[in-house]
Amino acid sequence: MRTWRRLTTRCDGVHLIFEPEMKRLPAASVLVLFWTFGSPSADAQSQAPSVEEANVEPETVVVTGHRIVPANTVDHFIKSYAAPTAFLGKLARWNQALCYKVSGSDRQETAIQQRVLTVAAMIGVRVDVRPACRSNVEIVFTATPQTYLDDIRKNHPEMLGLHDGSTAEAQRIATMTGPIQAWYATQIRDAVGQLQPERNYETCLQASGGLASPDSLVTPNGTISRKGLDDLNRNLSLCGTLGKSSLIANGISTEFANVLVVADTAKLPGVSLAPLADYIAMLVLSPGRSSGACQELPSITNLLASDCDPANIPDALTDVDMAYLKALYAMEPDQTLALQRGDIASRMKRALNGR
Repeated sequence: MRTWRRLTTRCDGVHLIFEPEMKRLPAASVLVLFWTFGSPSADAQSQAPSVEEANVEPETVVVTGHRIVPANTVDHFIKSYAAPTAFLGKLARWNQALCYKVSGSDRQETAIQQRVLTVAAMIGVRVDVRPACRSNVEIVFTATPQTYLDDIRKNHPEMLGLHDGSTAEAQRIATMTGPIQAWYATQIRDAVGQLQPERNYETCLQASGGLASPDSLVTPNGTISRKGLDDLNRNLSLCGTLGKSSLIANGISTEFANVLVVADTAKLPGVSLAPLADYIAMLVLSPGRSSGACQELPSITNLLASDCDPANIPDALTDVDMAYLKALYAMEPDQTLALQRGDIASRMKRALNGR
């Protein structure tokens, strides 16, 4: 019979160590065996192991298993990190090829470009590497980030993503509050593949008297009335957007049109370039929040988080990060936010726990 002897945990998984153990027989059973088979023969006695041989250390077998990631921890990671779009409230991702430009220093430019290219290839995102490609990813290292953002707010406000257009809101969005921040401009793809900026779609719906969002038609208990379904069809056709009448997937998805990442070099003196490149790659490829909150799982998103367990601050993308990115780009993009999160969580749990 094999019994578990020791359980140890290392960073590469759970190691289960077990060894053979003799099963003790009751005394009555020993007497029955002796009566049945008689005493050992002389040949058998001569072949019995000596006391020294019998005390040989038993065989030890080491089994390396998968780390078991609690389901609620995965769910919390998705909800706290993945930021839905401001209007449709869905998770965006790249569909078109990304063309990135890095400004700051030659050393940073080379390392970050190579890393973004590598990670994008690992999750199936296309990258346009032509020198003359039109950039839709800007990664800016500067010692004066607020001055740079003030210029963006005045001259290229569309790069800051969707907001109400007021001066106060634009100033709030364009305020640098951390060492690195990202801004996402998104666009809508409808059921037949037509694209339009999410800002234009919102403006058109408001001007046409459309409803705020197709997803808002779902009642708290998950049902919708016939009138609600008619309103949904009307809403989808108001501004040249073709969808489908479904509470699960309405045919409308959100995509990145542009991603702007700004890094404050004055706040990054002690951060190594390699983990910084992975951190930026994560921001470029997924809609991340710049909250600075520490994740319970080891993730590169913890790189700049405060009061975080050092064990959860890796120096590169982790299996958790890659599982999230792969799940994000494998999910059905036109689902409601709740179903998107559930889809991603299910895929992550299978990838991390092996089932």
